[in-house]
Amino acid sequence: MKKLIVSIAAILLIAYFCMGAGELRTTMGSYRTIQTTVDDATETSPATTDFAIRSSDQTAAFDLMNMGGASGQTSANALVVIVSAEAVENDTCTIEYWGIADGGPLEKICTISYIFGTAVRSTGILWADTATVTDSHTSIIKDGGANDDDVARTQWDMTGFRYIRPYVTAQSGAEDITIEARYF
Repeated sequence: MKKLIVSIAAILLIAYFCMGAGELRTTMGSYRTIQTTVDDATETSPATTDFAIRSSDQTAAFDLMNMGGASGQTSANALVVIVSAEAVENDTCTIEYWGIADGGPLEKICTISYIFGTAVRSTGILWADTATVTDSHTSIIKDGGANDDDVARTQWDMTGFRYIRPYVTAQSGAEDITIEARYF
């Protein structure tokens, strides 16, 4: 009987480690800044150009491979984005998010309109508390925390993209907009 119990315990331990016990893990536990604007600067949407966009244009994009840090993570299933700015309650901004596959052209992911609430990040800096998604390339874009005075966050699939390029195309009152992301 004792041998049977030891054998069953050994089988369970082997199954535990072989069936993926160590597979679920967080490789990046914090947000990284992917872009910060200067003052009240805005950019022109690439959608208004003739799409003569070369892979060299990705130099202004954030390389998602840099998000892994020391962990060496080189791929991500999804990106979660949060936005803060020097703002007062009800200031707004609009940001277009574009993805780039290695060596490829820009591909629009979505446009998000943000409203800043009263949740304070630091002195004079507020979190966006509302995120409204439009022009989405996929129906799998989620937003959460879109309650008054909470931190709005959006999430979307990044499979196939190496770079993310946000374009702040409009703002009203918000300055020094900081876009941060984490992935999983």
